[in-house]
Amino acid sequence: MAPDFNQKTLEIVAKRAAFLCSNPNCRVSTVGPNVEANKATTIGEAAHIRGARPGSARYDESMSDTTRAEITNAIWLCRNCHREIDQDAVQYSDNLLFSWREIHEKYIAKKLGNSDEGIRIELEYSSLGRFGDYPPLIRRIVIDKPDGWVWRLTAELMRHLNGPILRKLSDLQGGLYTAPLEQIHDDEALEWIVTRLTEFESLFSPIANLIPQLNNAWGSLEEPGAEEEIHHICCLIRDGLSRIVQHEERLHFVRMSASCMPIINLLKGVLGDQAKKLAVVPDRLDEVVALLDSSHHNTEDNVRFIPIDIKFDVPKELAEKVSRELKRLFRIKYPEKTAIKFLENFFWFFLTISIF
Repeated sequence: MAPDFNQKTLEIVAKRAAFLCSNPNCRVSTVGPNVEANKATTIGEAAHIRGARPGSARYDESMSDTTRAEITNAIWLCRNCHREIDQDAVQYSDNLLFSWREIHEKYIAKKLGNSDEGIRIELEYSSLGRFGDYPPLIRRIVIDKPDGWVWRLTAELMRHLNGPILRKLSDLQGGLYTAPLEQIHDDEALEWIVTRLTEFESLFSPIANLIPQLNNAWGSLEEPGAEEEIHHICCLIRDGLSRIVQHEERLHFVRMSASCMPIINLLKGVLGDQAKKLAVVPDRLDEVVALLDSSHHNTEDNVRFIPIDIKFDVPKELAEKVSRELKRLFRIKYPEKTAIKFLENFFWFFLTISIF
C-alpha cells in the first residue's frame, strides 16, 4: 500500500479543520471562489505529520505505509505552511504538528453553529485527560479511531510504556550501569536463591494471563473495543515488566560466596530474555493493521484471525543445569539429608501465548 492519503481521508481532515490552515499562527482560509463560476480555488493540502517516504521531513522508518496514510498522521495546512514545515523538520517536529491539529480542532469546535456538536467535541477532548502525558499520536488514535484503531492504540501504548523498561533491561544485561550490592551470607544463600526461583512463575504468569484480557478489550466487528480497558491492560503489562527488571537487578547486583555464583550466573537474564520477546508485539500489530487495506482484510462474512504467537520457555539444558546446581548447594548446607524430589524439576516453564 502507498503511504498517500485516500480521498476520504483528505475530505475528512479538511472538514475537521473547517478548511482553515491548522497552523495557529496562520489559520488562513484554504478555499474560495474561482474566476470560473463552476469552480472553487483550493490552496489547502493534507500534510503528513510523519513523512510519507524516506528522506521526507519527520520520516519514521518504524512506521508502516498503512499507518503513514492514516488520518492520525494528517494535518490540514495552506500550501505556504506545508512548504515551511517540510523545509525545517527540527523546528516543526511531529509533536508540534500533532499539537497544532489538536489546538485547531478545539478552536473550530467552539465556532460550530451547532452548539451541541461543539460541546460533544469539547467533551471528547476533555476525556483524554488520562492520556495527557502520552505522545500526541496516542491521543490522535483515540480521537480519530481509524480502521484497526484498537490494534494501533495497543501498539503505540506498548511502545511508549514498555520501551524505557526494555531499554533499561538491555542496559542491565550489557553492564551499562550498576547499583549497590546486596550482601547474602552463606547461611542465607540457599533460601535466597530458592525464593528468587519461586518468583519466576509469579512474575510471568500475570503477563501471560493479561493477553486473553487484551484480546477481549479489542472487541469484535459488532462491538467496538474500549480504550479505557486497553489502556488499563497495557499499564498492567508495563508494571509486570518493571517487576521483572527489578528481579533481574537483584540477580545482577548480589554478593555471595564463590560456591553460589554458578547458579546465580545461570539465572541472570533468563526472565529478562523472555520479557524482551514482548518487544515484537507492536510491530506485529502494525502488520495486522496493514492487512485491513489489503485483499485479506476482515469482513463480516469472512472474519480473519491473525495469531501472534510468543513462546516463553527455558531451554531444557539450562533447567537441568540449574537443578544440578540447586541440589549441589542443598548437599553443602544439609549434608546429612537427601535432596528433596521437587528440586529435580524445580526450574522449568514452557508457555505459548497467542494474540488474535
